[in-house]
Amino acid sequence: MTTILIDGTNIFTMQHTANPATDNNGNLIGGTQGFLIKMANVCKEIQPLKVIVFFDGAGGSLARREFKKDYKKGRRPRFFAGGRFDLVNEKNYEQNKQWQHETLKQLLDLLPINTITTNGFEADDGIGYLVKHREFFGLGDIVILSSDKDFIQLISDHVKIYHAQLKVLLDADAVHAKHGVMPQHWALYRAISGDPADNIKGCGGVGPVKFKEIFSAMEQELSPDDLIENLSEHKSYSKIWANKSLIEDNYKLIDLKNPMMSMHAKEALEKSIKSFEPKFKKFEFLRKLIDLGITVNFNMFDVFLRLI
Repeated sequence: MTTILIDGTNIFTMQHTANPATDNNGNLIGGTQGFLIKMANVCKEIQPLKVIVFFDGAGGSLARREFKKDYKKGRRPRFFAGGRFDLVNEKNYEQNKQWQHETLKQLLDLLPINTITTNGFEADDGIGYLVKHREFFGLGDIVILSSDKDFIQLISDHVKIYHAQLKVLLDADAVHAKHGVMPQHWALYRAISGDPADNIKGCGGVGPVKFKEIFSAMEQELSPDDLIENLSEHKSYSKIWANKSLIEDNYKLIDLKNPMMSMHAKEALEKSIKSFEPKFKKFEFLRKLIDLGITVNFNMFDVFLRLI
């Protein structure tokens, strides 16, 4: 059995940025259309028995911002690549994005797919929590649909990533071949290198080549303290030791195996998973697509019949 966990915010934003499709009234609808097509195509390839979509909700980054005030600070919206929106039209862009997002969620509610909006925690944390407790929730093997590299740390014998942009299934060997780092070292690797997209400052002076030297001989998963202990003879030891506090803080922000979720958030997520009953309101779904003027091959959505 396989479950697909979809990083909904990531996939929707990617499609909304790149897809120029419009509805019957000339409004951009590419984010919604592209999301549905991407999801259907991946489901056709993977053949899951369960699909769960996570969207960031209100206060999603609150816990991380309380821990690090400038977390994700300074992020600018991504604008339509075709040039129909720019900074001058930012208000129109955001209004359209919000409308498409709500339209997408209405359509997903008609499919046998569990859609979860993560109020109080990030979608990444929700996915990380389900991966950690996949046996408890009866999810079987897991495929994460996203282009976010943070999920690499979750890859295992039972967890893979379907990279939304590359359109490939990533396992541990594929990650090591591309990055020279194994998934079990990824969180620590990013804690040292930093993540500009989330405004996480890295440890300067320790580049990719040194990273590979450090991690190549290590097989087990390591914490920042383990790293310091194992690097006592390495030439990068002094640089990493000098930035130990920074690396420890970064690790807490990046670590998805121990997600930043309150007990209340965990209980709410567990309830959403356990109480969900898959239903496919096929004719309502197709009628809404027609009313919106979304042009797709309707037969592609028959793949969702196996989820009932």
